[in-house]
Formats: sequence, structure tokens, C-alpha cells
Amino acid sequence: MITKNKIAHLNYVSYLLPSNIITNKLLAERYPEYTENQIYKNTRINKRFAVEKGLLSSDFGTQSGEKLFNECPIKKEDIDFLIFCTECPDYNGPATSCIIQHKLGLPTSIGTLDLSFGCSGYTYGLSIAKALIESGVAKNVLFITADIASTFLPANDINLNFLFGDGASASVISKKEIGQSIGNFCFGTDGSGERNLMIRNTAYREPKDEEWITNPENKGLTNGRLEMDGVDIFRFSIDKIPKLTEEILTNNDCKIEEIDLFIFHQASTIILKSLKRKLRIPDDKFFTNLAEVGNTISASIPIAFVDAHKQGKIKPNMKILIAGFGIGYSWSGTIIQTKN
Repeated sequence: MITKNKIAHLNYVSYLLPSNIITNKLLAERYPEYTENQIYKNTRINKRFAVEKGLLSSDFGTQSGEKLFNECPIKKEDIDFLIFCTECPDYNGPATSCIIQHKLGLPTSIGTLDLSFGCSGYTYGLSIAKALIESGVAKNVLFITADIASTFLPANDINLNFLFGDGASASVISKKEIGQSIGNFCFGTDGSGERNLMIRNTAYREPKDEEWITNPENKGLTNGRLEMDGVDIFRFSIDKIPKLTEEILTNNDCKIEEIDLFIFHQASTIILKSLKRKLRIPDDKFFTNLAEVGNTISASIPIAFVDAHKQGKIKPNMKILIAGFGIGYSWSGTIIQTKN
């Protein structure tokens, strides 16, 4: 049983989407070579979301945290550790988690930590929160993710603009059992994929020079430029994630038929369909909400998790396998089990 000797629980999960909705109609106006129907046919996405101009990840993450505290019966003074995951930090230093601690009004006695992971960020952060709880370092960990892809999408890359959207989430992981127990984690890293999915010109290896700044293709991209080799990302996903799934099952002493629901990072329709087919997962056990939010990077798994709850897909005494994968390359996952 995955709950054996486990004391870390995922008790509360909430998410936040920006007010700006990027519909296929709006995208068709920006890119007149495509119709609304063509965009949907190519992506199976109806809409994505984008933050207001000038809003930073600390702002977005703070708003998501406030939403959780308004929705859930936990107090700010009960939090003793904060983890923040984003690809869009306010600064190289200080850590954005420090800024969010102050903006949220959390105790100054807490510890904070930044994660610079993307699509594997939620499962990586969840594993760290679990370790903090089970080691006795913390009793209540607040884990926030906030990615604002709209700020680094180049206008001339149609595929990226069709796929990505902004999203934030907030979760509380605790020793006290209120929600679901968190199982054993599996991880993977292959840094040879560094340049196949990256945000260019954001730090010391590729600082912005005059040539970059004056290049018209980089207009408005003050925070860097996202680049992705879609073919290599597809190959990586289809090679690594079925293996990761098998490792997660083995590490949690579980068989694939015992899993009630699979929630993978909402990468793209073609990747999700290919994973479902390769793993032979029945339709009723495979959850996706990509159509309504797009690829929200580190927020995709918690957004899907909450939506699955809302749609009645998650019920008592269920085993749910979650897996994140992407930039790095990095991948990780676990099984969570709902209460009886």
C-alpha cells in the first residue's frame, strides 16, 4: 500500500487563471493564415490565458496563495515553509519565494525555496514538500507555482502561441491527514536536452547583447525568448514517460490496473494521446483539460487535479498517478491516494 508509513498529505489544492482569455478567434485575427477551426484542429485547445502586462510571477503567485487561504481552512501563521516554482523569477537574486513570503504576510520564521523547473516542477516540488514534512523540518508547507509564458512567447512562433498559457497554483502539504496521502517518487534527468526547450537570453550564459535587443524578432521579449524543438520534445516524452510510469508503479508496489486515474503534465494533445495509447490507458482513467487552459507549465498538474475533482472524476479511496516532464530534460512522478 502506498500509504504505509507515510505521514505527508496533500491537503489543499487551488489554482488561479488570469482574466485575459486568448481564444482561437483572437489568435486567428493575429495569424490570419489560420482559421479558428484550423487552430482547434491542430491543437485541440479552445482557449488559453495571459496575465496583464507588467504582472510578475511573484504577483501572480501571491494572488494564487491568497486565493487558497480564502478558500481553505488553513491560516497563514500555520505555514512554516514556502516553496515557489517558476521559470520566470523576478530576479536572479533574491529568491522570488522571499518576495512572496513578504507579499503574502507569512511568518518571518519560515524557510523558503525557489525551484526553476517547468513542466516537471509540480511533482519535483511536491517531493521536496513531502521530504520536509516526513523529516520533521516542517508541519505545513505552502507550495506555489506560477508561470507566465505569455511574457516570453515570440510573436513569430505560431505553434508556441497556440499551445502555451499562463497559470498559477497553490497547495498545502501537511503531516495532518485531511486530503490524500503522497506515495514514493521517481525522478529522471538528462541535461543533453538543454537546448531543445529553453528560454534564451535570460541569464549569464546568454546575456542580452545589442544584437539581440535590436533584432525585430525579439520585440517586446524583455524577459527572454522561449524556443522549443517540438519533434525532440515528443521523442523525449514518448521514450521516458512510459518508463517513468512503470518505475512509479514498481516503487509504490502497485499494478497499472490498480490506478484509478492518470494525470500527466498537459503537454500537448499529440503527446497525451500517444502516451495514453502506448500505456494502454482506458479513456475513463485518463484525465485531460488541455482544451480549456492550454499548456500552463508548472501549474498544469494541479489545475488538472482540481478540475478532475470538480468533474467528479476523483472519489474516495482512489489511486492517482501523476507525472511531470519537460525542460531540462527532467521528469518525476508519484501516486497519491484519496481518503476512504
